[in-house]
Amino acid sequence: MGEVSRGDEVLTMRRGATAQERFWVKVEKTDTCWNWTGHRGKRGYGYFGVGPIEGQKKNWKIAIAHRVAYEWLVGPIPAGLQLDHLCRNTACVNPAHLEPVTNAENQRRGIKANKRECVNGHAFTPENTVPNSGGRGRACRACVNAAGRRYRARRRAAFAAMWVGGGSGGQATQEVAHG
Repeated sequence: MGEVSRGDEVLTMRRGATAQERFWVKVEKTDTCWNWTGHRGKRGYGYFGVGPIEGQKKNWKIAIAHRVAYEWLVGPIPAGLQLDHLCRNTACVNPAHLEPVTNAENQRRGIKANKRECVNGHAFTPENTVPNSGGRGRACRACVNAAGRRYRARRRAAFAAMWVGGGSGGQATQEVAHG
């Protein structure tokens, strides 16, 4: 038997416990969210070993905890959709807080999408918002324009430093030391 501790509570897990028994012992239900207390990744999503991969004893299939809970309690996640945490708590496995949506919709609803202004305090309005160059996210038009002005000023200064006397007629003037 193995022991799993949750705060002051120590739970004993029998050898050969089912996946569901192992799963639910790692869930702490509150009035709203069902928080995953097992292993969580960098972004807060829970991970769960659902069982060995077909035909292998040692290699386990690792699944994302909220997807496991949703599939067990609601049914399969429709193809091409992903689950959005309506509660914005990535550790939550409560299927009532999960909605299948497209990737684009999930990104729109994300925490960054809810920001009302950029890091410099400019409002994210339709007139002042441009897509990021990588196609992911958005940027403030005022900040992008200011960065462009700074870049062009640096380039002009570097170019002017290459020319002595301002580069008359497009010809470089070389200083010759006469001695």
